[in-house]
Amino acid sequence: MRSPLGAKRILALLAVFSIINFGDKAVLGLAGPSITSDLGLTNTRFGAISSAFYLLFSLTALLVGLFGGKLPAGWLLAGMALVWSAAQLPILIPVAGFGTLIVTRVLLGAGEGPSLPMATHVAFTWFTPERRTTVAGVITLGGALGVIIGGPLLAAVITFAGWRWAFGLLGGLGLIWTLAWLRLGGEGPYAARRLVVPAIPDSIPASSPVPVAVSVADPALIPVRRILMTPTWIAAAFAGFTGQWALGLGLSWLPTFLQHEAGYSATSVGFLVGLPSLVAVISVPTVMYLAHRRRVAGFSSHSTYALLGFGAAIVPALGLLSITLGESGYLLLLSVAIAFGAGVALAPLVASAVADLVPVERRPVAMCIGSAISSLGAVASPWATGRLLDLAGNEAAGFDMAFRVAAGLALLGGISLLFLNPQADGARLVRWSPQPLAAPVLDER
Repeated sequence: MRSPLGAKRILALLAVFSIINFGDKAVLGLAGPSITSDLGLTNTRFGAISSAFYLLFSLTALLVGLFGGKLPAGWLLAGMALVWSAAQLPILIPVAGFGTLIVTRVLLGAGEGPSLPMATHVAFTWFTPERRTTVAGVITLGGALGVIIGGPLLAAVITFAGWRWAFGLLGGLGLIWTLAWLRLGGEGPYAARRLVVPAIPDSIPASSPVPVAVSVADPALIPVRRILMTPTWIAAAFAGFTGQWALGLGLSWLPTFLQHEAGYSATSVGFLVGLPSLVAVISVPTVMYLAHRRRVAGFSSHSTYALLGFGAAIVPALGLLSITLGESGYLLLLSVAIAFGAGVALAPLVASAVADLVPVERRPVAMCIGSAISSLGAVASPWATGRLLDLAGNEAAGFDMAFRVAAGLALLGGISLLFLNPQADGARLVRWSPQPLAAPVLDER
């Protein structure tokens, strides 16, 4: 088993992975005004480019979830990073236009679709179960830092070198990360393939120093459809859908809203889009701390996930509604920061709940299929927002309607999280398994 230092190094690499990943998502929104002006696009066509990112996002997440368990997760991460990094580079070609943006965003989404659930799964293989919420939180914070760090940097590149070079920069950083991961990365001691299933002896000596496995269900025999029917998985997937709806709206249209409706310059917007991430940097560690404290205090996983998840969903819903009240200046920026930042704390809670629900062998499929369903929210919201803007009497009315729709979905997502109960649903999964087997224990040899 590797040292704790090795686990921290892996977690740091995966946090950087998340930073680049979210930079890839944010760059289109930051470059949006320049792209629409340069290429002469309507709001609907630009929304189509934003939605194109998620066209294969769900499909590849689904495929990796169903079949990726046969391959080392570490190698899968490297392959994904290589695909979505290389997809950015054709945009540097001067004649690349609407069609190229559509194709490259589709390829980018195909590479990134399963990336965060798989990165979270790999991180979980390095840490014990009680640290899952913290580990998932660190990766989630990587995404927040991606906007805080990347927003001003990408805005500067767009202003001084042109919007195409912002895409090229992210492609180069992704390739560098891939080389670093191939050199230093991999799965940890809690990966399924590093676990062994010992035989159960007829009699167990009382003085035996070796932990003895208890009889549980064979994880490989738990049908996927049973996992997908549990209230915990359904609630997590739906809450993820509502969160991704807001994420797609923010990444694709928030820079345009701040420029056109709030009157900020493109350079200022590069910094302002980082405000939600500053809220995320506060909300995510707060949720991580509260979840840890409740676990130590002996509270049930159901009450912990339901209470914290509901709160993490309702706060951004209120922020989204507040944007539509005609605020300006600091009050508007505060509402924007809360609306698109507080909900980020949902991600580690949902990931940890699904990980608690299923055994390690079934974790990739449960998390990747959940990501595939959730990402459909980000598929729909950029295009739907573009349509609302084109159909509304004016752009301000279109944005108000888009924010109200996102607020309503966030409220429904918070209600669904009241049904998160991985302990009870996990026990039912064990009973549904066709045959018992010895529980896995770590191979300490």
